[in-house]
Amino acid sequence: MSEDSLRAWAVLSRAVLGPNPHLLALAETLGPVETAERLLAGRLPANIDTTGLEPVSAEAVRQDLEVLTGVGGWLLTRDNPAWGAVVSTEQPCSAGADRSYSPPVALWVRGAVPRLLRERWPIAIIGARCNTEYGEQVAVHIAGGLTERGWPVISTGGFGIDGQVMRTVMDSGGAPLLMQACGVDRPYPAMHRGLVNRAADLGMVISEFPPGTPLARPRQRDTSRLLAALSGAVVVVEAGLRSGAVDVAAWARGLGRPVFAVPGPVTAPASAGCHRLIQFGTTTLVTSVEDILSGLEHSPADASTGSGIEQ
Repeated sequence: MSEDSLRAWAVLSRAVLGPNPHLLALAETLGPVETAERLLAGRLPANIDTTGLEPVSAEAVRQDLEVLTGVGGWLLTRDNPAWGAVVSTEQPCSAGADRSYSPPVALWVRGAVPRLLRERWPIAIIGARCNTEYGEQVAVHIAGGLTERGWPVISTGGFGIDGQVMRTVMDSGGAPLLMQACGVDRPYPAMHRGLVNRAADLGMVISEFPPGTPLARPRQRDTSRLLAALSGAVVVVEAGLRSGAVDVAAWARGLGRPVFAVPGPVTAPASAGCHRLIQFGTTTLVTSVEDILSGLEHSPADASTGSGIEQ
């Protein structure tokens, strides 16, 4: 991939700060370099809605790439052969009522693409920020068990279940995929800086947003969509009714991914979201790693087949 193409994808990613199917379609038609040149010159076609685009300049993008290099990062684009090993859903599609999935323009990365992704899509293991001791025990059991059986695992590095999942994967000898809803140069939460840095050393830290991008609620929603789309299946360990984990599960169902949920005490608010997911009838109740693997074998969505891309 040429430097011009890399910079062009960085320009487009900086401008959209998330998914933008129309600009992405234009880049696939005209090529990223010409599309970026038109964007910088203010000459985009009339059918491209520019109201949601962020101001961008060649200098700002140069600084983005400089900062990225400074934290040992790199930009993953669809021109890179490794793209297909990471991004499993490429075409825009419906993900249920009021949920339209669009693939990322590019991914800002620290670390390296785990070799296991050649064989299997990662399993997302997610849950509540304010978890219980029970939820933590189950998260350790599932994350450790899947890692030991050779499954890649993806989650966020957030408080609660997600952070514990990432620690367990690394302690079990796995290469984690850690998703951030902000720039990869600013680990979130700040208290988990060591965890995020370790994940970058052992696996891969991914973000849809360029360096310096702060956390914001709309970006968390975009990240929920991407976390579901990059996964072969989703396991919700513990979640309240309004937990972000429930939103990831909704995206996963809309994208045709198997969704599993762990039940908890009927009196526990931290498990109410899991119970509601199971009641929907499209989420499988699981209590062990064996339940998850059995569910994957019988699922119409095959999470066991990766891209086969050589890296």
